Amino acid sequence: MKTLLLLRHAKSDWSDGSLNDKHRPLGPRGG
Repeated sequence: MKTLLLLRHAKSDWSDGSLNDKHRPLGPRGG
């Protein structure tokens, strides 16, 4: 059986540099 993985790349908001990648919100162009 074959497996298909669909991933979406999004732009994250870097205004708060203290957040790690998991907790960083999406930027205006990322959603």
